[in-house]
Amino acid sequence: MSIESPMNDSDIGFTRFIGGGLEAAVVAMLEQTQDCVKLIDRDGTLAFMNANGRKAMAMDGTAPVSGIAWPMLWPGESRPQIEAALAAALRGERSRFKAFCPTVRGEPRWWDVSVSPIRGADGAVGHVLATSRDITPFIDALDDERDKRLEAERNSEIQTLVADETRHRLKNVLAIVGSISNVLVRRSGTLAEYRQRFARHLQSLANAQDLLGARGGARGDLGSFVADALGAGGNDPRVVLGAMPDDPISDQSAQVMALVLGELHTNAVKHGALGTAGGRVTLDAACAGGTARFTWAEDHGHPVAPVEIAGGAGSELMRGMLATDDGAPVFDWGPRGLTVRFAVPLV
Repeated sequence: MSIESPMNDSDIGFTRFIGGGLEAAVVAMLEQTQDCVKLIDRDGTLAFMNANGRKAMAMDGTAPVSGIAWPMLWPGESRPQIEAALAAALRGERSRFKAFCPTVRGEPRWWDVSVSPIRGADGAVGHVLATSRDITPFIDALDDERDKRLEAERNSEIQTLVADETRHRLKNVLAIVGSISNVLVRRSGTLAEYRQRFARHLQSLANAQDLLGARGGARGDLGSFVADALGAGGNDPRVVLGAMPDDPISDQSAQVMALVLGELHTNAVKHGALGTAGGRVTLDAACAGGTARFTWAEDHGHPVAPVEIAGGAGSELMRGMLATDDGAPVFDWGPRGLTVRFAVPLV
């Protein structure tokens, strides 16, 4: 009793291979699997492909496949694997591998491919059986897992960098705070005076931190930061900025510069040109050799007598923070007021 089954040209090729009345049963059995099953002649051309295999490859179910070279159905990057597996099967060897091959409509597909020799009655390899199983969902899941792992690794690296940078900045801030405290402890007559001065310097430092935070981690230019630092305590029209360079400045130097400018402005209001009617200050800067050099020039609007500032807490604090290779800041009294020259490294 034979089993009836629709047949196409591939079935006919397979019928010639197995012969007799068994062919319909074998064909029907192969059509039940969801894998792509192919019978390949010794010359590498297809003799049979099951219907589900055609469907998996989005091939026309009525188009002939007999005589098509099996390696040519694969893209160039996968073809060497196919040719090597075919050659191995003709030598009587089995092979299994994963390879990429899109459908005829260009849809990406990954396949688990098994290639085996089929021997005739004489023991010689007469045909090759190739079975391909669609493992695209599995490969996609692996890719997603890999992408998530790489993203997690990148996030971990970023978190480590952020933590390192935060520790570095915190150390810089603590060093500045320690320097301020040491000077004020020595130069304050009472605890109340110490608290007042310390709170004022901490506020200047906090303003500098706000300005750095507003930059979003990007290194800002010197001129913009100077303008922002002086404006943080309220824009004073009596402080005139000269031409400011646009060289980038590091966070550490920006904080020191903000503290120094805050100290100079406070002293000018309390004891200098900004404490008198008609007084003004001009601030100029120039950059060279990785260093920004500032000139803070006060003008009382009338002649003034020099005031001793060498032993003051403010001058000592500035000397401590500005102890660069260029030396301590220079305080000069002119006929109309104080001029302070200081340097801040840009990096």
